[in-house]
Amino acid sequence: MHVRITDPTGGVRHATSTGPLDLPSPAKWSPMGAMDTVAVRPGRQIYVAGWTLDPDWVRDPTPVHVYIDGVPYDMLANRGHEGIGRMRTDAGPWHGFEVAVGVAPGNHSVCAYAINFGYGNHTPLGCRNVVVK
Repeated sequence: MHVRITDPTGGVRHATSTGPLDLPSPAKWSPMGAMDTVAVRPGRQIYVAGWTLDPDWVRDPTPVHVYIDGVPYDMLANRGHEGIGRMRTDAGPWHGFEVAVGVAPGNHSVCAYAINFGYGNHTPLGCRNVVVK
């Protein structure tokens, strides 16, 4: 079997094998990040903030999906975030995300995911439960 593999940096590898191929780990190319804040704000709003960076596209904002009780809210991580520029100087500081969503009183689940570009997988950024009074 002959396989041509193109990696996210544009490199091409050719492989001929009669057995399993040694492919790079998707984890190396998957987004990294965190859901730093989940808070209840006045007006019965759930506020969610965090950051994410996709190593395939370090200069571009990464799509983020935040789910509140299973309802998706799509956004880009394109806001300033202090720690990113220090962690990855090639990325710049514009990889933060935030959203505020009005909800009814009660218990609510909040989950966030960084959406992968290119090779790799989507990355869970965390899940939390909050109570809105």
